[in-house]
Amino acid sequence: MSVEENKAVIRHVWDEVNKGNLTVIDECFADNFVRIAHDGKTMDKQGYKNMSSYILKNTHDLRITVDDMVGEGDKVAYRMTLTGTNNGKQVVYKETYFTRFENGNIVEYVNLNRDISP
Repeated sequence: MSVEENKAVIRHVWDEVNKGNLTVIDECFADNFVRIAHDGKTMDKQGYKNMSSYILKNTHDLRITVDDMVGEGDKVAYRMTLTGTNNGKQVVYKETYFTRFENGNIVEYVNLNRDISP
């Protein structure tokens, strides 16, 4: 797939998550998907889906915005902002991901950093 097609997959994923549709993870993530957090901890596809479900259930008025993206070959880097209300407090998460694709599916997310505002 082209870089532009890979970018479109990322946009599609977050558009669907904003709607509460986590089946997009099954649709767009490879079975051997791995998320590598900024602290080095890893998570498989089911773990990522579980984490996403937890965030959706516990963050009211959730909104995820892709701020910008660049790509080359099978990789796309992007910055995103997640806003919502958690435990009665407005939260803002800013994260940067380095994403790798195989056969049109996301196979790896490397979370380069996380900035959390209360």
